[in-house]
Amino acid sequence: YPSGAMVWSAAVESQAQFAEATQPLLADAAYNDLVRKVLEHASGDSDQVVRELVAPEAPPEEPLEVGASVWVVSAQVANGQLAKGMEWAVQIADSATAATGATTGVFRDLYGPWGTITWLTGYDSATGLDEAGAKLAASAEYMAGLDEGGPLFNPGTATSGVVTRVH
Repeated sequence: YPSGAMVWSAAVESQAQFAEATQPLLADAAYNDLVRKVLEHASGDSDQVVRELVAPEAPPEEPLEVGASVWVVSAQVANGQLAKGMEWAVQIADSATAATGATTGVFRDLYGPWGTITWLTGYDSATGLDEAGAKLAASAEYMAGLDEGGPLFNPGTATSGVVTRVH
């Protein structure tokens, strides 16, 4: 995400549940006025991102606190490699979790470039994020796993960023 980007997120069981919950907002004049005010300060188009949790089986029960950081990594699987790419995605997430102690979630992006997988790892603070980066760099298993997964993805599609909770 570009610096200064605003992200709104929610965890729902299905797209149908999200649509049902959104319907009253779309009919609410006050909500639509707020949306218009926000758009006055926005530059460019908005991106809709919907992700489905692949692993672990359940998301964290409690949301991260204000000031927490989430490391976001995405990459597009190469044609013909979707099953192998998804299997590797879970393996590398397990390796990252073992190295850092922080659970890395694996998601498949339902919208956007086809075959995109996203990994999300939450840390209580930027310090925790720094410490995790050092642990990952020092983990021979994790680093070797990254090398093994390279051919499964389209070159130049990997992105990495950090989102910080501000509210």
